[in-house]
Amino acid sequence: MCTLAWGLTGEGLWVVFNRDEQRRRPGADLPEIHAAGSKRAIYARDPVGEGTWFAATNAGLAIALLNRYPPDGRLPVPGILSRGQLVLDLAKSDDANAANQRLKSISLESYAPFHLFLFSLNGGYYYSWDGSHLSDDGGCPEFLTTSSFRSGEVEAWRWRRWERLASRSKLPIPEVVSLFKERSADPAFGMTMDRTDARTVSRIEFMMNSEFQTFVYYPREVDGLDFQGPVCLTNDLG
Repeated sequence: MCTLAWGLTGEGLWVVFNRDEQRRRPGADLPEIHAAGSKRAIYARDPVGEGTWFAATNAGLAIALLNRYPPDGRLPVPGILSRGQLVLDLAKSDDANAANQRLKSISLESYAPFHLFLFSLNGGYYYSWDGSHLSDDGGCPEFLTTSSFRSGEVEAWRWRRWERLASRSKLPIPEVVSLFKERSADPAFGMTMDRTDARTVSRIEFMMNSEFQTFVYYPREVDGLDFQGPVCLTNDLG
């Protein structure tokens, strides 16, 4: 249950990422700059799996992971290993090409299904793991959303909202952020969603140019509908 959009402009790469989680799951640790092998990586840590869903490194690489749900609405069989650990493993790579090769060399059978993005200033790579096959069709969608609840309806609603915005010749980044803040009359449908069992828990706004990365993290209010003040971190490249 997450939503991601990304793009390249004259100013560099940007990514906006909403994370949705079960209410019973403990809140994530706030983002910090961590060691990732010989690299520096910015990420917020999930205390359950001790991994992350989004990491950015000073090698000019960003990695994003979303859970993948079967089209028939069944929940996937849990993996033996945390998918968030896979992100940390890839964050040790020297660049996007090395991360691609690293991913293809890993035995993924112990991981539950996922969607995975690898970003650099040259663009994005997209992979999808269904539990038995890692697909790479050569394209990288500019928008992806997943939901374990009424998947077809929720994802179609969000796609329609995205396509209305993305149909413009120049995608306005501030309006992407506004879209990701959007709630709906049915609280399960909005880009920022609230259900009795799950809710949007955070938003990441990420920018990268040839010199540095800016990672802005907005945790959601624990008992409210708004987002808390941002945690801002930067990472010099090289």
